[in-house]
Amino acid sequence: MNIKELFGFELGFVVGIFEGEGWFGIKKRRNYVGKVYASCSVKMTDEEVLDKLVYYLGIDFSVVKERKSPQKKNWRILYSVTFTGNTALKIANQLYPYLSERRKRQIDKMRMFNALNIETFDKIVELEIKKPEEIA
Repeated sequence: MNIKELFGFELGFVVGIFEGEGWFGIKKRRNYVGKVYASCSVKMTDEEVLDKLVYYLGIDFSVVKERKSPQKKNWRILYSVTFTGNTALKIANQLYPYLSERRKRQIDKMRMFNALNIETFDKIVELEIKKPEEIA
């Protein structure tokens, strides 16, 4: 899946959303023991903002409704969009120079997974404990 190269306002918008509401990391694949994949997601109560995010990235993707109805009186419906695999890595790589150190560390873990082609969740947990210079 190709993502659009971002500039100006669109770049700032996407960076801001991922910086404030986003997550980058590695997830364990359901129903496949030990299989993991790169992932990035954004969850929020404003569906229109998520629609704009997907539009600015140039990806034909749907925003998912997480909660069908609020569980408490003052809660609102939660929406999310999740990108996986190479799409998640492409988004992370394009935004990387503009993100905070915290988000960059999350992306570095994704990149490490991709570079080492690790297939087991246990191995990733073991590597997260080590310092980067001990892994190489």
